Amino acid sequence: MSALLPAVFPYARHITKQCPGRPRPLTSRNRSRSPQGRRAHLRYTVDHNGKPQPMATVSDVSDARVVRTRDALRQAMTELAAESPLDAITARAIAARAGVGYATFFRHYADKDALLSEVADRLIRQFLEQVRPMLLQHNRRAAARTMCQFVLDHLAIYQALIAGGAGVTVREQMLRQTLITMSETRRRKPEGPMDDFVLFHIVSAVLNQLAWWLRNLDTVDVDAMAEIIERTVLTPISELRRTPPEGL
Repeated sequence: MSALLPAVFPYARHITKQCPGRPRPLTSRNRSRSPQGRRAHLRYTVDHNGKPQPMATVSDVSDARVVRTRDALRQAMTELAAESPLDAITARAIAARAGVGYATFFRHYADKDALLSEVADRLIRQFLEQVRPMLLQHNRRAAARTMCQFVLDHLAIYQALIAGGAGVTVREQMLRQTLITMSETRRRKPEGPMDDFVLFHIVSAVLNQLAWWLRNLDTVDVDAMAEIIERTVLTPISELRRTPPEGL
């Protein structure tokens, strides 16, 4: 047995002597002593010019997959909402439309309502990005028109969320989510109950007006609806904040 040991363990050294250009096999003795060991050499590759470029890590790939899956689920929810009442849409149907497994759905969302809340939140944030600049310029009519046009551009999901096809629970959820999103994105903190009530009043009034409009699209165009919103909600609230009447 002792005679075999020198023949086994010096093997790597023997190969190196016979082939000087061959790199030594990686062992515990010559492994990189960098803090991250061998993995440090796997974070870069080279482009066609020979320049080093960072490689996508497992975390990057995983994050990208999560983003794609959630995008697909939100798109599926939006498409199905245009085809069926929300109460009839199931998590299984959403997963099938998105092209993901049924179990995958629940790795991203607790239930259908959680997905719907995220769809509404993203919709509201996009809406605010378009409307806020005109409100800051005190151009209330333009803000109201942009608001109505945005609803038309996303007609199917708005009809599902706030129009006649939506149940009371869905409309309440839309109101609640709109209030949450607008509270999170407001530029200054409320100074008292008046500010909180004004926000609630504007949101609930506009949502009710839009719900009415979506049931009367064939007779009320964008410009007419924008005038209604501006004259009945935006301008009165603006005047109320500047010169509150007695008792308020």
